[in-house]
Amino acid sequence: YQRRVRDTPTQMLKRCFSSKVQPWFGQPHFKTHPHLLSNVLEVTPGIKRSELVERRKQLVRSLPEGVAVLLCGGGEMLATNDIPHPWRASTNLRYWGGVTEPGAALLIERLPGNDGEHRATAFVLPRDPNRELWDGARTGKERAGELFGVDDALHVDELGPRVAKLIGTGDDSVKQLCVDVPAGGMARELETAMRAATSDAGETAARKMTGAARPLLEKLRCIKSPAEVRVMQRAAQVAAAAFRETLSSPHVRAGAIEGGVGAELDVQCRRRGASGLSFPPVVAGGRNALTIHYVRNDDLLRDGELVLLDGGCEWAGYCSDITRTFPVSPQFTPAQRDVYERVLDVNQRCIDLLSASAHEPQSLDSMHAYATRWLTEHLVELGLLSGSVDSLVSSRAYSRFYPHNTGHWLGMDVHDTSSITTNVKLVPGMIVTVEPGLYIGHEFDVPEELRGIGIRIEDDVVVTDGDALNLTVDAPKSVADIEALRAASAAAAAAAEQTTQIEQFRL
Repeated sequence: YQRRVRDTPTQMLKRCFSSKVQPWFGQPHFKTHPHLLSNVLEVTPGIKRSELVERRKQLVRSLPEGVAVLLCGGGEMLATNDIPHPWRASTNLRYWGGVTEPGAALLIERLPGNDGEHRATAFVLPRDPNRELWDGARTGKERAGELFGVDDALHVDELGPRVAKLIGTGDDSVKQLCVDVPAGGMARELETAMRAATSDAGETAARKMTGAARPLLEKLRCIKSPAEVRVMQRAAQVAAAAFRETLSSPHVRAGAIEGGVGAELDVQCRRRGASGLSFPPVVAGGRNALTIHYVRNDDLLRDGELVLLDGGCEWAGYCSDITRTFPVSPQFTPAQRDVYERVLDVNQRCIDLLSASAHEPQSLDSMHAYATRWLTEHLVELGLLSGSVDSLVSSRAYSRFYPHNTGHWLGMDVHDTSSITTNVKLVPGMIVTVEPGLYIGHEFDVPEELRGIGIRIEDDVVVTDGDALNLTVDAPKSVADIEALRAASAAAAAAAEQTTQIEQFRL
């Protein structure tokens, strides 16, 4: 064995990427990741370059003349010194540009006419042998045009002069530049470029820049294409299979810590190709389920109690969101089962309502009103409310036991397109969650056997021009299915003779 003479960063980069079979890109490509992308036409899994172009045409058709859109990407965010948070591509930049690498931006300019003609320019980080040695390959402007199907590709340091020219006073300037910035802020390199643009163009010209693009962008994103529905179906199928495996796992048992259940769901999703969970999971044992967004997940599971598991995965940039409630023991208690089946009844009624929306259009608000009426009837039957259903609904008496909405928009973000109001009529291609629940606190004057029960059942549903498509139908939901999986979990744990002592979580 002879030790190789140490390469310079440039030599190492050339050696790593010298193979014609393994070209360099800053994100998955068919030539490097054929296990993720089906063919060279796909920019991201399931989404072809032609769809990205059509999305941009649809966007510019919605823009007034003289308006351009700049979609800024995020950069690395540090959790602590030198330790980054997991990277997630900026939603709007990915949707219109297919760009998933950090530090990028996309400028979309409307050309004269109203037929969708436009000029799209991608701005990407330049190739840098030293940084790529540490952080991985960059696409660079040399291949960005071909990869993303844009008209031009430049480095980010060319963004400042381009923006300054756009918002200046020349003949080719725009009336308005709508700048979209991700929730975590734009990449440092983009911030530098935008400051330079503002300085070069002057304060008056800089007033042409606005952040008013978000409502228009989200209005277009709210209706999913057939390709998007297929990707979201995969995200839902992956999460549903992970839920089934988690409910039958021998590790999900009395004495286990809640966070371990979330870890089981996470690994089952990742094994099926998900990039991870789509949000920090809610793993709420017992009365912890009375906290709607309980994410501490540091308590123990106890026999006789329920577990509310709210989680989903992100697959190819699209999210799923599922909630199931199940017993720690192999079976529900009679009281738990009674409440569970009532919530399940409302869940199914709401899905049926969405199926009927082809003939009688619904909205998230009308679905919520429908759910609250049925939940109120169940609360009366349980003896938790008294009086006429009409008066109880009008006074929102149910809100003590049901404080949240019945659904939200779902897509590339879990709480997707948040600028779209909940009174918008649902049309084919929209995807929403259906998640009724009941939460019965210990402080309420209710029968002892009902106290501390928190139940939510959530599915992801596509609105169509016929019956609604439940993407998460494979996630176990009936009492019989759940109890069968919990019995399998108990049997597997017994066979392995696994026990968990509280002391093992202490020093």
